Amino acid sequence: MHFIRITSVRDALFAPAWALYSESFPKDERRSLAAQEKLLADEDYRFEAICEDGGFAGLLLLWKTAEFVYVEHFAVCPQLRCRGVGGRALRLLLARYPSVILEIEPPADTLSRRRKRFYERLGLRENPYLHVQPPYQADCGPTRLVVMSRPALTRAEFARFSAFFHTRVTGYRDAP
Repeated sequence: MHFIRITSVRDALFAPAWALYSESFPKDERRSLAAQEKLLADEDYRFEAICEDGGFAGLLLLWKTAEFVYVEHFAVCPQLRCRGVGGRALRLLLARYPSVILEIEPPADTLSRRRKRFYERLGLRENPYLHVQPPYQADCGPTRLVVMSRPALTRAEFARFSAFFHTRVTGYRDAP
């Protein structure tokens, strides 16, 4: 398994990655194509295709800072889910970076509880701090999300993540 950075919408892996992104995340949690195209040029952002056995297996969209890596979006191709691809990809990421942060939907149903347990098995922990993601597109609303990390975040570390999120990450969106 390896990751291939996509830096242009003309990259051969962008089309399958964009299709997976579009089908895997609700509209209010994803960027428009125009916003994503601008973001690809940001040096702190990485749009990674997960490749395994010579083919596209998923995507990992992340931000690298001096303090942590923030996983903004992560998805595995539907036909490869429940086959260990996601776990292998995240273990590879976690082996490279000592501090990883991501968000999940609040665990309110079977699927969201299963997703939380998946991340916990990989060593990530739920943080008790309120986190609301502003909409990425103009006709959507904000989304309350749960922040998970390895290691758990102190209040000061969460405040630094939140400041980064609300300045850098949300700078690439269509919403006002």
